[in-house]
Amino acid sequence: PIPNPAEFRGGYDLVNAAITVANGPTRVRFFVNNLLDSDAFLDEPASFGVFSGTPLRPRTYGVQLRYSY
Repeated sequence: PIPNPAEFRGGYDLVNAAITVANGPTRVRFFVNNLLDSDAFLDEPASFGVFSGTPLRPRTYGVQLRYSY
């Protein structure tokens, strides 16, 4: 039998961070996803002996503005 590649992959760290500043009804949020830019691969169940998966999204960052009324 073909070994499952997931059994041989090492661990990884996924770190997300966010800071929110609020002033009255206005909120500004600064965020970073995948801060360490991990390049792990998420396995999916094998189908017909074929292993597939999805890579983690690369580091992303942004700003979110909210206003409540």
